[in-house]
Amino acid sequence: MEDGVCTITKPSDETFEPIIAYERNGLFSFGVKIPEKLVTLNGSFLVFIQNRDLWHARLGHPGKSISDAVLKNNPAIGISDSKNMDEICDICVRRKLSRKGFAESKTRTTEVLQLVHSDLCEVRVPSLNKNRYVLCFVDDFSREVFVYLLPTKDLVFDRFL
Repeated sequence: MEDGVCTITKPSDETFEPIIAYERNGLFSFGVKIPEKLVTLNGSFLVFIQNRDLWHARLGHPGKSISDAVLKNNPAIGISDSKNMDEICDICVRRKLSRKGFAESKTRTTEVLQLVHSDLCEVRVPSLNKNRYVLCFVDDFSREVFVYLLPTKDLVFDRFL
């Protein structure tokens, strides 16, 4: 390594083409496309994955213009643009979906507990007390919320009363 240039060689293999990295802002950038294969250097293994869809996910599902800018400005990734990226990304499609808001209710409650909204949800991982369900009641008039943790569904009616 000299003057911001790092050369990687393999002395025991004359057919190994040296890899040169240049220092930029304190980091070394290869500046060349790295082949998509397994490379061994001095007994160490490096795996280079050059998959546009993988980088699209790693970058947080940005739009094409942002993906192109990031990939173009980081040659060490080994991909110059996102032109071959699959056009349909399931997560991006779901993120763009929207629905219309609910219509405003024409009925108004005039006293507490006149109308109570409820919901029961099952959680994937039980709590430390072995509760698997979350029961929620919302009073329409006061907007007060009551939340109960339940181990089984059959206890819902008991909590309602």
